[in-house]
Amino acid sequence: KMARPWRTSLVLLVALYHVISPLYISGEPIGRLAFTEEGTFKIIQFTDMHFGEPNGTENDAKSQEVMRSVLRAESDANLIMMSGDMVSGMKWNGTKGWFAETYARVLVPLKEAGIPYVFINGNHETEGDLSAREILELDRSLSRGQHGLSLMDRVATPSPGRIQSKTSGTNYRMAIYGWNKTAVLPSAILWGLDSETVGCEGMPRSWGCVHPTVLEWLRANAGNAPRVPMIAFVHIPPTEFVTMWSAGGVKNGTRGETTECALLNTGTFAALRALGVQSIYSGHDHSNDYVGEWHGVRLAYGRKTGYGSHG
Repeated sequence: KMARPWRTSLVLLVALYHVISPLYISGEPIGRLAFTEEGTFKIIQFTDMHFGEPNGTENDAKSQEVMRSVLRAESDANLIMMSGDMVSGMKWNGTKGWFAETYARVLVPLKEAGIPYVFINGNHETEGDLSAREILELDRSLSRGQHGLSLMDRVATPSPGRIQSKTSGTNYRMAIYGWNKTAVLPSAILWGLDSETVGCEGMPRSWGCVHPTVLEWLRANAGNAPRVPMIAFVHIPPTEFVTMWSAGGVKNGTRGETTECALLNTGTFAALRALGVQSIYSGHDHSNDYVGEWHGVRLAYGRKTGYGSHG
């Protein structure tokens, strides 16, 4: 189906803060991410863009225009989150360098806007010619020098070797500071989680889920995490998205297709709630954009961005 022009992205207005090294664009330091003087921090969520479909050149160009329209309308955004399925890896044509060429098209509007970004993998990126680790390395190589917009090498991740999964690559904690430039501690934290592809905990008919070792990492952080506002992004929604809908906890938005989550509740929601996360944002289900609250935590879909794939 052709995506309607308004099917762009969810724009998030959140209060947040993170401890990171200085960032660079064209050799000039960006400085650390921080609230504005007015006390706001705006995040644009792009999700399920699906660049690289068989007729990709035309649809990718249309999707770039959708992204540009959002970036123009929200030119004061502080951060872009690409929350998975940026590239349709399952449509890989078998040639070497396919993912790199496709992903470069994804980044064009971001580079034009000059807004820093982070991303999490969805269930389709690693179906192409690159592994999760290689995708991270590619992003770093494309974002060096004059474009230096990616923050993926500036985030706090689990210790090397802790995550025992070939398809899990984007798990991290990112802090954002307050307006006070002398602040040492973050005033809010963003968590990015990789929900992998399929086969949650060995269940072949299930969608993916956050790896158990990542959940251990989250639980280990719970005791010493600062008590500041926190949000989290995970591509495949936790099972509580279904429970909330069934229990009538949805405040607004639509459910245009079945909520496709893992068949097993592995405790992702519980681990994030224990950390103090106040909002969880997902993608994956292209025609869903409902928002609600479950046990004090906001659960929200970002509707599919652009023209790739269905929805």
